[in-house]
Amino acid sequence: MKVCLGILAHNEEDRIGTTLGDLIKQDLWTQPGIEAILWVVVNGARDRTLQRAQEALAQAACEHHVVELEIASKANAWNHFVHQLSSPEAEVLVLLDADIRIPQRDALSRMLSALQETPRALAAVDQPVKDLALRGDKGIVGHLSLSASELAASGPPKLCGQLYLARAPALRAIYLPEPMLVEDGFIKAMLVTEGFSQPEDLGRLVRAEGVYHLYEAVTRLGPLFRHEKRILIGTLANLLLFEQARTLALQGLRVGDWLRAQSASNPDWFRQLIRDQLGRWGGARIGIMIPVPLRQLRECRGAVFWRALPGAMARLVLNSVVALGAAVDLRRGRLRW
Repeated sequence: MKVCLGILAHNEEDRIGTTLGDLIKQDLWTQPGIEAILWVVVNGARDRTLQRAQEALAQAACEHHVVELEIASKANAWNHFVHQLSSPEAEVLVLLDADIRIPQRDALSRMLSALQETPRALAAVDQPVKDLALRGDKGIVGHLSLSASELAASGPPKLCGQLYLARAPALRAIYLPEPMLVEDGFIKAMLVTEGFSQPEDLGRLVRAEGVYHLYEAVTRLGPLFRHEKRILIGTLANLLLFEQARTLALQGLRVGDWLRAQSASNPDWFRQLIRDQLGRWGGARIGIMIPVPLRQLRECRGAVFWRALPGAMARLVLNSVVALGAAVDLRRGRLRW
């Protein structure tokens, strides 16, 4: 089986070396019957991300390639890797960010096994864990952040853009338009609905039990506020894209093919749609995002409910403030991608 791995990196000179160090230690490279190739896709970096990646892989025994794209865009880097760089013979594609830790050396092979053992599934995921979980002194903000994480982890498997692997044909049926802020939300929706041609089937995702990766938690209020505004506007933009995709599917069109052709003929079409539909405060769409933590809390049971409750309440307050900030940005046309 041929597997292609793609790391999408932008201004990660301080962290990409550590991530690559974890990656080249994975036992996936020595699994019988597995031929794996690594691509590092540096996009629009203004630092030494490219050089750090090359240095980290200088002595690596695995087959690898480091490429640089001029445009700073995760969606553009994703499209390049999936549709142009990855081998056409690859059966499975692995996507990961350049700023995570993968401490378990068998993480990727276990995720691959979970996918292979579940014929119905199109993608395999692990459990994202905030680095705060391993710190001794977490503080009040840290404890609330971890409580919110437990809330987000409840329920069925979720696709996190930081690390996942999927069957190559399923990903190649997807094309990401610009601007795309919450790409994992759209990718998940495309996978679990088979391009919006079928009812949602969460069984299309499988979680590799006990497998996790670490990521840095955002705890300072300023960066957290900006991050959450970006996520909220991106989620609202995804909802517009979902509506467009459903219409296309009802017309018998392949959503990925249409998005690729539309983006080629008019690269600004999605940005214009966002401005037209969300430019006046985001309409009623922003309001429906505020109580999401309460809906997630209903999925928690027993002790998990009580551990997640403080995070849910904190998230509810944060969502209210973030919604106001996002509404102001949309009203003033400040679409920051």
